Amino acid sequence: MLTFNWITENHIDFEYKKYLLLAYLQKVAERFGEVKLFPHYSELKKHQENLLYLRQKKKEMARSFPKNLKAIDLEQAQMIYEKAITDSDLMAELETILDYSIPKFDHYIKEGCGIYELVRENMNIYPVGLLPLYKKEGYIILRSLPKKQALVYQYSLKIVNDGEHEFQTINTQYLTNYTISISNTLEAIKINLIKYNRELPNPATYAVESEVEFPLYETFLPVAKKAVANYIYISESQ
Repeated sequence: MLTFNWITENHIDFEYKKYLLLAYLQKVAERFGEVKLFPHYSELKKHQENLLYLRQKKKEMARSFPKNLKAIDLEQAQMIYEKAITDSDLMAELETILDYSIPKFDHYIKEGCGIYELVRENMNIYPVGLLPLYKKEGYIILRSLPKKQALVYQYSLKIVNDGEHEFQTINTQYLTNYTISISNTLEAIKINLIKYNRELPNPATYAVESEVEFPLYETFLPVAKKAVANYIYISESQ
């Protein structure tokens, strides 16, 4: 794993940071090659966010340095300044690392996005039975067709505020699995779940089916969770 402070901790040396980055991205490439999306996809976006933030702060700091008047361009009606203080070797090295790293993260984020879209395109979501007005808790039933196995997860939706933004999170807990048959349909599974948990007499229940079998924990489940949360959000907005 590449720590989120990798670019500033220990030695700020381009060759050293390049070695760390390429070793990490090699592991990411291997996992993406196995269609295992998480947690690396989320990590990549967080790393990229940190690098862009660092670059922005570096630019702001550079703008705050004192400047000397170098020339006056009458044609463009502007004054041209030069920095009175030049970047230190350390800051120049940091800029080199940023210039090298940001495009690398861009590349793998785009690759991860492509995998995410592939999974989502092969996924079908629909409610099982009638939906209640209260949809912040319920069940998700996962299936990889044409397999008969159905995995059941209980979900809960929460609104989180980080001080700047408000966003929705979805948590899941694995409950059990069923084998789909003529007598053991999705509707029958929902009835069993109601018997199992009397606190949800008419639970919001969603089936998520995939035409392609993807790795469960690294890909199918996390994409399904986000898809269900979005499905509920859209249905509530209409």
